[in-house]
Amino acid sequence: MATKKKWVLTASKKTITEAEKIRLSNLFEPLINEFRKKYIETKPDTELNYIVNFHSKFYRGFFYLFAEYKSEYDNRISDGFERKFARLEFIDTNKYNLAYFRHTGQWWTVQENVTAEHCLGYITDNVKLFI
Repeated sequence: MATKKKWVLTASKKTITEAEKIRLSNLFEPLINEFRKKYIETKPDTELNYIVNFHSKFYRGFFYLFAEYKSEYDNRISDGFERKFARLEFIDTNKYNLAYFRHTGQWWTVQENVTAEHCLGYITDNVKLFI
Protein backbone atom coordinates (compact mmCIF):
# COMPACT_ATOMS: atom_id res chain seq x y z
CA MET A 1 0.00 0.00 0.00
CA ALA A 2 1.41 3.40 -0.99
CA THR A 3 1.90 6.06 1.65
CA LYS A 4 0.62 9.56 1.15
CA LYS A 5 3.08 12.41 1.05
CA LYS A 6 2.35 15.40 3.16
CA TRP A 7 3.57 18.91 2.32
CA VAL A 8 4.67 21.03 5.26
CA LEU A 9 5.22 24.78 5.10
CA THR A 10 8.47 25.77 6.79
CA ALA A 11 9.58 29.18 7.96
CA SER A 12 11.60 31.05 5.36
CA LYS A 13 15.26 31.74 5.95
CA LYS A 14 16.10 35.15 7.34
CA THR A 15 17.75 37.54 4.94
CA ILE A 16 20.86 39.49 5.75
CA THR A 17 20.32 43.25 6.09
CA GLU A 18 22.39 45.96 4.43
CA ALA A 19 23.59 47.12 7.85
CA GLU A 20 24.81 43.59 8.63
CA LYS A 21 26.59 43.43 5.26
CA ILE A 22 28.40 46.69 5.94
CA ARG A 23 29.34 45.53 9.44
CA LEU A 24 30.74 42.25 8.11
CA SER A 25 32.69 43.98 5.34
CA ASN A 26 34.21 46.44 7.83
CA LEU A 27 34.99 43.66 10.31
CA PHE A 28 36.86 41.51 7.77
CA GLU A 29 38.64 44.33 5.89
CA PRO A 30 41.67 44.35 8.28
CA LEU A 31 42.05 40.57 7.83
CA ILE A 32 41.89 40.93 4.04
CA ASN A 33 44.53 43.69 4.17
CA GLU A 34 46.73 41.51 6.40
CA PHE A 35 46.41 38.63 3.91
CA ARG A 36 47.36 41.00 1.09
CA LYS A 37 50.56 42.00 2.92
CA LYS A 38 51.46 38.46 3.96
CA TYR A 39 50.50 36.22 1.03
CA ILE A 40 50.91 38.32 -2.10
CA GLU A 41 54.39 37.79 -3.47
CA THR A 42 56.34 40.70 -4.97
CA LYS A 43 58.36 38.40 -7.25
CA PRO A 44 56.26 35.27 -7.79
CA ASP A 45 57.32 31.96 -9.31
CA THR A 46 55.65 32.15 -12.72
CA GLU A 47 55.72 28.37 -13.13
CA LEU A 48 52.87 28.10 -10.61
CA ASN A 49 49.61 29.92 -9.94
CA TYR A 50 50.15 32.76 -7.50
CA ILE A 51 47.89 35.01 -5.44
CA VAL A 52 47.45 38.59 -6.67
CA ASN A 53 44.60 39.81 -4.44
CA PHE A 54 42.10 39.00 -1.70
CA HIS A 55 38.51 40.26 -1.48
CA SER A 56 35.06 39.46 -0.13
CA LYS A 57 31.61 39.13 -1.70
CA PHE A 58 28.03 38.53 -0.63
CA TYR A 59 25.89 36.00 -2.43
CA ARG A 60 22.40 35.28 -1.14
CA GLY A 61 22.76 34.46 2.57
CA PHE A 62 26.51 33.91 2.41
CA PHE A 63 29.61 36.06 2.92
CA TYR A 64 32.63 34.69 1.03
CA LEU A 65 36.34 35.40 1.28
CA PHE A 66 38.20 34.99 -2.02
CA ALA A 67 41.78 34.72 -3.22
CA GLU A 68 42.48 35.85 -6.79
CA TYR A 69 45.15 33.88 -8.63
CA LYS A 70 47.16 34.62 -11.76
CA SER A 71 48.72 32.11 -14.15
CA GLU A 72 51.61 32.86 -16.48
CA TYR A 73 52.98 29.50 -17.51
CA ASP A 74 52.79 28.44 -21.17
CA ASN A 75 50.10 25.73 -21.08
CA ARG A 76 47.65 27.61 -18.83
CA ILE A 77 43.92 27.39 -19.44
CA SER A 78 43.22 30.98 -18.39
CA ASP A 79 45.19 34.03 -17.25
CA GLY A 80 43.60 34.05 -13.82
CA PHE A 81 40.87 32.76 -11.57
CA GLU A 82 39.43 33.28 -8.11
CA ARG A 83 38.91 30.71 -5.37
CA LYS A 84 36.58 30.93 -2.38
CA PHE A 85 38.35 29.85 0.79
CA ALA A 86 35.95 30.83 3.60
CA ARG A 87 32.17 31.11 3.87
CA LEU A 88 29.97 32.60 6.56
CA GLU A 89 26.37 31.44 6.30
CA PHE A 90 23.91 33.94 7.77
CA ILE A 91 21.68 32.34 10.40
CA ASP A 92 20.37 35.32 12.37
CA THR A 93 21.62 38.72 13.49
CA ASN A 94 25.33 38.20 14.23
CA LYS A 95 24.97 34.39 14.11
CA TYR A 96 26.81 32.46 11.41
CA ASN A 97 28.04 29.04 10.36
CA LEU A 98 31.70 29.12 9.30
CA ALA A 99 32.98 26.76 6.61
CA TYR A 100 36.11 26.28 4.52
CA PHE A 101 36.38 24.93 0.98
CA ARG A 102 37.93 21.45 0.98
CA HIS A 103 40.12 19.88 -1.66
CA THR A 104 37.16 17.57 -2.40
CA GLY A 105 35.18 20.50 -3.80
CA GLN A 106 32.78 20.69 -0.85
CA TRP A 107 32.24 23.19 1.93
CA TRP A 108 33.09 21.84 5.38
CA THR A 109 31.46 23.55 8.36
CA VAL A 110 33.86 24.00 11.26
CA GLN A 111 31.88 26.36 13.54
CA GLU A 112 28.10 26.60 13.93
CA ASN A 113 25.91 29.38 15.27
CA VAL A 114 28.79 31.68 16.28
CA THR A 115 29.34 35.43 16.05
CA ALA A 116 31.18 37.16 13.22
CA GLU A 117 33.94 38.14 15.65
CA HIS A 118 34.39 34.49 16.60
CA CYS A 119 34.60 33.56 12.90
CA LEU A 120 37.26 36.24 12.35
CA GLY A 121 39.29 34.92 15.28
CA TYR A 122 38.92 31.32 14.11
CA ILE A 123 40.13 32.18 10.60
CA THR A 124 43.06 34.16 12.05
CA ASP A 125 44.06 31.30 14.35
CA ASN A 126 43.65 28.59 11.68
CA VAL A 127 44.95 30.29 8.52
CA LYS A 128 46.51 27.09 7.15
CA LEU A 129 43.10 25.46 7.12
CA PHE A 130 41.65 28.18 4.91
CA ILE A 131 44.41 29.31 2.53
